[in-house]
Amino acid sequence: MSIQINNFQPSYVSTEALAKSDCSEKLNYHKDTLVKYAFNTTDQNGNKIMDKLSHAETMELMNHVSRQYGDNVLVQFSGDALDILQNDVKGQYSMLNEEAIRQMEEKAARLAEFVKPAQELWMRIGNIRTDVKFQESLKGMDNHIAQAAFSIIKTDLLPHDIGNMTEQQRQDLISFGMEKARYLAGKMGDKGALFLEAMEEVAKYGMSGKTDSAGKVTYNIQWGPPPGWPDDHVNTSELMQEVSPDQWKIYQDMSRRAQRTGDIELSRKANRFFWDWEKWAYQHRSKEVNEIKSRYTVWQQELSKITVKKFDNIDRTDTDSLLDSVIRQNTSLDSDFLQKNMERFEAAMNRDYEE
Repeated sequence: MSIQINNFQPSYVSTEALAKSDCSEKLNYHKDTLVKYAFNTTDQNGNKIMDKLSHAETMELMNHVSRQYGDNVLVQFSGDALDILQNDVKGQYSMLNEEAIRQMEEKAARLAEFVKPAQELWMRIGNIRTDVKFQESLKGMDNHIAQAAFSIIKTDLLPHDIGNMTEQQRQDLISFGMEKARYLAGKMGDKGALFLEAMEEVAKYGMSGKTDSAGKVTYNIQWGPPPGWPDDHVNTSELMQEVSPDQWKIYQDMSRRAQRTGDIELSRKANRFFWDWEKWAYQHRSKEVNEIKSRYTVWQQELSKITVKKFDNIDRTDTDSLLDSVIRQNTSLDSDFLQKNMERFEAAMNRDYEE
């Protein structure tokens, strides 16, 4: 008693106009009409109307209905007949309202990419949630504050070459970097707490780094889901890069050409290419989707076990007092090394920038 694909009209609910969003304006892609259908197994009196749709039936129905409308129409499905599809994606990446999903993901991605912390200065960490916190905390700050923050990350938390430094020294260097971060946070007003939250996450990324015999350090920092999304949400861009790198290159080339030339039709074509691939991936590459989900979950679990050592009773009156406090407690790092390290930090804070 499943619904016949050519007899979906009784399930029609309504049609409404869609307002343009900031995201659709930036993407040069907008759907102006929303058509809603609800496929319920029973009527309002509880009498059975139809069986629950299978995943295959749902996908076929979605494609069939969507083809009845032009490019500017979004078709949304709901109802208890769709439970199998909603359970399949746990309601987290349902294609039943792809425009809303796309707007949220693009908004988060653009925030991470385009929100610059202090005018032209900008640095990406590699995890979208940490990036957003870090950049938002530095937004509006003077350039010397941003540059000092970058120097802590590059020099102390995520250095890529530590020479002949031991693992204990590397970890103590991360702790020293966090003391400098706390000092800097004291100069950031109400943004200081968010800044420290981001830096503590970066410090954990640093602690989990792996050093080879030549002193080169690599870090496993995963991009992850945007802010506000469930932890097991899979970023489609990440999925495409991993599963279909050739398709990713095609999409990137199309998007860049559209942005460079202002070609609206090409922009629409690029986004349709992206969405069609997304639907294909969730139908045919569920193994890879689940692997990415599992990998991110395990990564988070491992990070939660990491504790960054804190020095006791640090005097943060000024950088000299902070340095003296650390030198008295530190046992692995040479005091001359720490002095030179602090001098570089001070230079970053005091450097003049052209506006």
